[in-house]
Amino acid sequence: KYATKNGHLFYLICKSIEERDYFIKKLREEEISAVFHYISLNKSTFYKKTNSTPDNLIYSDNFSDKLLRLPLFYELEHKEQDRIIALLNMAKT
Repeated sequence: KYATKNGHLFYLICKSIEERDYFIKKLREEEISAVFHYISLNKSTFYKKTNSTPDNLIYSDNFSDKLLRLPLFYELEHKEQDRIIALLNMAKT
């Protein structure tokens, strides 16, 4: 009762890195900022320094390459959400 939700991230998992990059390009053409997510943990400098088996996260690269972060912020209006959804659906075809 004392807290609210902290939704700060909305993402899609694409079929491939090429599909992810295609969606980023199409949204950018419409001045919508969508980006890829973070690098895989096992590729970070810190992880490589502190772990003797840096390739043991077999799914990390897979999701890092396919994850597409969509705009999500408090002021994002429903009509803009609908526009983003429509653009993604159009780009998908």
